[in-house]
Amino acid sequence: MSRFSEAFGRGENGPGTIQRNVADRTILTVLVIVAAVAAVLIGIGAWLVSANVSTPRPALTAYSDGTAVTVHPVRYCEQGQRCDRGGSPAVLNVRQDPVQLSVPNDVSGNSWVLESTYIDPTAPRGAATHTTVYTANSRTAVTIPAYGALGGRLARVEVRLPERLPNGNIADRAVWALDVPLVHR
Repeated sequence: MSRFSEAFGRGENGPGTIQRNVADRTILTVLVIVAAVAAVLIGIGAWLVSANVSTPRPALTAYSDGTAVTVHPVRYCEQGQRCDRGGSPAVLNVRQDPVQLSVPNDVSGNSWVLESTYIDPTAPRGAATHTTVYTANSRTAVTIPAYGALGGRLARVEVRLPERLPNGNIADRAVWALDVPLVHR
């Protein structure tokens, strides 16, 4: 049998054998390429999803005068990573009722600091800040008076989550801020 007849399918295997083998190889090659491209795309998609998924930041809840607001961190630092900054303080309009603040376990499970700032014309700089430090697991909710003991009006509430740095200094790992404008009704 000549090479010519083998090449054109007129050999021992019958007519068209070589064409079928070429077609089978072409289909197999296409399937392998499609599978490889799909695997690469799935891998890239999984990487993108995992790279953009971050741990949800704990949020506080503030309540007064029948209104509740969620207070997201204005600063939050993950262990060993850069800090997220630039969040805006939440706003809760208050008449005269106190502000009730609920703190999630992610925060209250650590020592945390509550700072209540009152507008007080008699205080230096026109404001007075009352600071309370809570030990881990001691409180998950606090009530903050709309008016301070000396008559100042509540203007801002901040919750801070301090941590000791390797150099011994203490810095805020997270800060939540709530602006409390006075509303006359």
